[in-house]
Amino acid sequence: MRNNWFDTFETSWGWMAVLTSAKGLRCISLPQRTERESLELLGINPITVSRSSRDLKQIISSIQKYFSGEPIKINIPLDFSYTPTFFMKALVSCQEIPFGEKRSYGWIAKKSGNPRAARAAGQAMARNPFPIIVPCHRVILGDGSLHHYGGGLAMKSKLLDLEREPR
Repeated sequence: MRNNWFDTFETSWGWMAVLTSAKGLRCISLPQRTERESLELLGINPITVSRSSRDLKQIISSIQKYFSGEPIKINIPLDFSYTPTFFMKALVSCQEIPFGEKRSYGWIAKKSGNPRAARAAGQAMARNPFPIIVPCHRVILGDGSLHHYGGGLAMKSKLLDLEREPR
């Protein structure tokens, strides 16, 4: 993976890994028990990808604050090079959901320009390469129930609980 860099860091919830390119953040893992697991989740082989030569302190600090229950806003470029257009629109729309709030897949579809594409919005959330930064855990079914999450429903519920806790 030429022109890609990775880094790992620890949060209060576990190890996370990030992969960046010249265009911005390519993907980030959810917390894992070990550093190795976080790298494996992203499919990163430290032998073929260089540890970051870029300054990721802002993103790492923000993610660590998030897992302490603080609302965060991370303004870093996201690399959507491998993302279909509607999925990109859905992920950008998802970033508008405030900390501690939830929206439906239908809301995402409407904000993304296709109100009838709730299922496609769900697929975009399922393939979200930027969890936490693009808070797809805040997206629920129209009836208010939780539905699928890349890190599992227990993780989705735990993230929503974290955001409900008084700060």
